Amino acid sequence: MWDILSFKTFISPNVLVLFYYTGVVGIPIVLWYFQSYLLKKSRMKSNALMWIGFIVMIIFAELFWRMIFEMLIGYFDIHNYLQKLNELGD
Repeated sequence: MWDILSFKTFISPNVLVLFYYTGVVGIPIVLWYFQSYLLKKSRMKSNALMWIGFIVMIIFAELFWRMIFEMLIGYFDIHNYLQKLNELGD
């Protein structure tokens, strides 16, 4: 417990998975409301081009979200590896 309180052990790698899946579900919901808001403001009728754009936007948002979390998890893996190397050197 002391390692967590003194920041010697990170809880982030475990918590990141929870945040990742929250975003995977939440991003399409937020984009759906954003798309509905834009339709109301622009008074346009929905057409095929708009739906294709919406789907592409969801795909890119999900891809970006995944890349962010892969980078963060990679960072923590590198940190753990360097800590183990440091312990071996002592």
